[in-house]
Amino acid sequence: MTDESIFAAAIAIPDATARAAFLDDACAGHPELRRELEALLAAHDNAGSFLQAPSSARPATVEKPGHVIANRYKLLEEIGEGGMGTVWMAQQTEPVKRLVAIKLIKAGMDSRRVIARFEAERQALALMDHASIAKVHDAGTTDDGRPFFVMELVQGIPITKFCDEHRLTPRQRLQLFVPVCHAIQHAHQKGIIHRDLKPSNVLVAVSDDRPVPRVIDFGVAKATGQQLTEESLHTGLGVMVGTVEYMSPEQATFNQLDVDTRSDIYSLGVLLYELLAGSPPFSRKELEKAGLMEMFRVIREQEPSKPSTKLSTAEGLPALADNRGMEPAKLTKLVRGELDWIVLKALEKDRNRRYETANELAMDLQRYLADEPVQACPPSAWYRFHKFARRNKRMMATATVTTAALLTTVAVLAVSTRIVLHQQKETKAALAQAEQQRKRAEANFDDGLNAMTDLLSLLDRRDLADAPRIREVRRALAQQIEQYYKRFLKDGSTDPAERVEAARAYTSLGSLHEAQGNLDQAEQARRTALTLFEALAADYPADPAYWKHVGHSHANLAGLLRGKGLIRLAAEHYEQSLQAFREFMRLDPDNYRGPNNTAWTLLVSDNTNVPNVLEAVDLARKATDMAPRHAGCWNTLGMAHYYAGNWQDAIVALEKSRVYDPEMVYSLFYLAMSHEKLGHKQDARRCLDQAKVWMDEKGSGRDGHPRRMRSEAEAVLGIEGER
Repeated sequence: MTDESIFAAAIAIPDATARAAFLDDACAGHPELRRELEALLAAHDNAGSFLQAPSSARPATVEKPGHVIANRYKLLEEIGEGGMGTVWMAQQTEPVKRLVAIKLIKAGMDSRRVIARFEAERQALALMDHASIAKVHDAGTTDDGRPFFVMELVQGIPITKFCDEHRLTPRQRLQLFVPVCHAIQHAHQKGIIHRDLKPSNVLVAVSDDRPVPRVIDFGVAKATGQQLTEESLHTGLGVMVGTVEYMSPEQATFNQLDVDTRSDIYSLGVLLYELLAGSPPFSRKELEKAGLMEMFRVIREQEPSKPSTKLSTAEGLPALADNRGMEPAKLTKLVRGELDWIVLKALEKDRNRRYETANELAMDLQRYLADEPVQACPPSAWYRFHKFARRNKRMMATATVTTAALLTTVAVLAVSTRIVLHQQKETKAALAQAEQQRKRAEANFDDGLNAMTDLLSLLDRRDLADAPRIREVRRALAQQIEQYYKRFLKDGSTDPAERVEAARAYTSLGSLHEAQGNLDQAEQARRTALTLFEALAADYPADPAYWKHVGHSHANLAGLLRGKGLIRLAAEHYEQSLQAFREFMRLDPDNYRGPNNTAWTLLVSDNTNVPNVLEAVDLARKATDMAPRHAGCWNTLGMAHYYAGNWQDAIVALEKSRVYDPEMVYSLFYLAMSHEKLGHKQDARRCLDQAKVWMDEKGSGRDGHPRRMRSEAEAVLGIEGER
């Protein structure tokens, strides 16, 4: 009852005592299996990795250079070895002359299950015909009855090593990775799950002056819809298959009966993570240090850091950046955002949230390479908060006076009205989880900040907003968030990445103060963010991203100043916002965000100015042409058509915005107003009611825009003041 997979799990445990304990558990009730495994492990101690050069300490095998197999394959050199088999480079003499690779079982290792696994790999490869999968040419048995098969000779190196040695940029690495996804898609279509995707099983060789990846080693592949051999072949209880740092959460167990093609998607995500960040999310050294069961728990439950975070905190960042032909700051900035989203979607612990197929992953990467909107996106606010709470249950146990007051307040609220009681159950749980997480959150700006601000938004729901106790809760929580922000305000830093983080922190702090009605403090924070971004744009004038930040900062400050009644000063900042966005468009003409942001600024600055509105229509239409699936672009085009008086065109654009993002609440308000202009009273009211439901469920947002839009829409519909 032996199996290569349980053998692989055992050799991953270097300590003899721990390995023996593992075998006791895995082989309980199966003494024959235990004996076979011990023999295999003894053989492995004198052998190298399956695809590494053979160890000089290994006992000599029957085969030697010059030995001829099946009268037509002359062995030239042993190129790989594992505990159960060897791989040789050989010269085929007939019917064609060519170099091939021959894989055969070692003498003495030909047990029934080893042969069954070997036959399964041979059959799996024979089923497939893809340029990026090593092909099977022939098969047979040696003179002493041991099976062998003949494969295409892949004289390549692991994909990660190839990329580093050739200093491939992130874009070139993605272009090389896409065919790997297509190869795995082909295997899945043939009913084969690889189950051991890792760099050493994806080799890259140069052919016709271009790199070509090849997926190899289907030795632990699993069939999804067919039997690969006549022997009964299955993954038994107590068996682990795969390489720990690349295995999916569903593989991190001794019972892998419920593994499907999405397991390979996860492993592709780990490989992509390593290509971008230089190492897997969890290294083998880190996992082995934790012990076997803790290692499994980490793989199943612990969320990986984003690739950009891994890069920004890596000690060897300069070397990693050099291997990718980029400066450290630019590399981290490039990976942050859409590439983070793509990788983390592939690495979702819940496989239902991963890409459904390898082709979907490849298509999202191709969208990124073509500067089109990707399908991956950050998870929703509530899901992100829920996951953050679950994975940090013990990490924010420091009880502060503020949090104690929050919990006490929530307990008092539990005896109020039925509506408040229902909401307080969520609030109390969320506050308890938030306090438990505070300590861990301080080490991660994005996760910690999002967790607390999402909770603040939760408390902003209509049915709680006027409760005096809830107002106390919100004020106390806002103070805690402000203290949290200040940990990241590194004004004196010269590092561009830290300067960006500081500016982002001031931007968010300004939004928080504005939501709390502290307009003077909000203005001060927004001006500081603007100053930081303007300094970055001055230091790096050729980088379009900084001009985009400058444009947003001017627009945010202008909106705040207009809210304070400083109309002329607001107009000046809107004008500077437009100048920054136009510079962004000039530097990055193929980026849809340039025309979209410029059009949006034209509309919010003065939508009564006819030239502004007409220019906004042209720019917004250009943005939708460049990003035809981006909801925000269609929303901006709908706004532009509304203010231009093209209400039917506005409805068409806004409906498309809703198709690509059903929660785009702005589109609902503009839809309501457009329908009202055309006399569609019933449709107008329906859209407004949907927008109200959205606000009741999710709050008005930290910047308050949906609430202001609601007031404008109700005024247009003639129901101002109705709540």
